[in-house]
Amino acid sequence: ANIAWSLGTSVRSRFKCRQFPLSAGVVHALEYEPWVVKNFEVVAFLPKEYVVGGLQTLCDGGGRATLNAECVQYIGKGVWVNTRLMDLVDQGKITMVDRGSGSVNGRASDDLTIIEYAKERDAWICSNDQFRDHRRNRGLGFSGARDLKAFARARRFEHAFRVAPGLDDHL
Repeated sequence: ANIAWSLGTSVRSRFKCRQFPLSAGVVHALEYEPWVVKNFEVVAFLPKEYVVGGLQTLCDGGGRATLNAECVQYIGKGVWVNTRLMDLVDQGKITMVDRGSGSVNGRASDDLTIIEYAKERDAWICSNDQFRDHRRNRGLGFSGARDLKAFARARRFEHAFRVAPGLDDHL
């Protein structure tokens, strides 16, 4: 989710348009050449509603005026699907996380799933989120806030997107 919003924010600031999450950020991360060359297993965790759900919450959705018709399809009864992301779910490259009202952890579910996954597998986390709001969560198996903070510092790295590099700003 963090990467999808990051690209959306970069595009918005560059072109002064409406902000919403973009699947291209997730796809770029999954296909990042240095990781592919080294044969790293790269997995993205996204809230389910970014892949299938209402148009307002869908990656590349946002509304009828902003939806990307190349990858967003209406499937009926107010439900839309991002086919680009759903294909990656089917390939096992994206794990959908339920953070709806019935979810135990609500909106924090994707963060907690990422932390647990990385801890269990001694994996790296690519996110600009520093997970400060989870430092007191004893359910993660850390002995205290300092341990989660140390884990996040050691196993997390940040990302940034360059939107339209080389574009002449004076046009």
